[in-house]
Amino acid sequence: MPFVKAIGLVLRTQPWRENDKLVFLFTRERGRLLAGARGGRRPQSHWGGALEPLTELDLLFYQKGDHLLITQWQILRSHCDLRAEMSLCGPALYLVELVGALLHEEDPHPQLYEELKGALAALSSRRSPTLVTNAFILKMLSLIGYWPSLEKCALCGRMVGGSLFYFSPPAGGVLCPVCRHLGGIALTVPGEVLEQARQLLQASWETLPSHARGSEELSDLLRLFLAAQLEKGHSAVQTFRAKMRQAERSLPSSPSFWT
Repeated sequence: MPFVKAIGLVLRTQPWRENDKLVFLFTRERGRLLAGARGGRRPQSHWGGALEPLTELDLLFYQKGDHLLITQWQILRSHCDLRAEMSLCGPALYLVELVGALLHEEDPHPQLYEELKGALAALSSRRSPTLVTNAFILKMLSLIGYWPSLEKCALCGRMVGGSLFYFSPPAGGVLCPVCRHLGGIALTVPGEVLEQARQLLQASWETLPSHARGSEELSDLLRLFLAAQLEKGHSAVQTFRAKMRQAERSLPSSPSFWT
């Protein structure tokens, strides 16, 4: 029988049929997956907290055609501490939604999976949520090919330096003085903000500082960059949900999915 094993984090769930759930996962072995959890909506379900967002699971799937059904699972880490505190839950859910927005289905990124685990562990260790979010976004962008140009002009390729930079989210990075009017909206950014971005990219989760000057400015810059790169201005969350709805529509309504 076609069984599949994977380690994965729950991104979110969706009601499916009368007693079941669809589970959106980011797995180390197979990337983003959509799977069925039979009985996931029943009162006093045997699933317990396994289907809560952010939970890391050791999973066994049954594969029928293009569709997966979770048949066995073991909770590796619940991250209940993150879900219990709003100041931590918001950033943690934002990170997993970004992963869902930026990755294609069945596209493995094992290194990104480890970075996401590291980011969630850093939040649990009371590292600055803003710094953790910024560091994860930078590492993610570097790994999946969305990396902004921070040293060379995004349009002409000239090296850019100085204490102030022109940064254009639509153009994909910094602009030289000659190109600053050619890349759409260009923001004036202190050099220390871009230097912090370079440092966070290289920092390990264990050595992440508790605070850094300019972190809020960098956070705003990264959100604008992501918005410009994802669907021409749609937020990452909106894009993620649109893609999830498209995936749901592709599933069969027939009970044969569960047999």
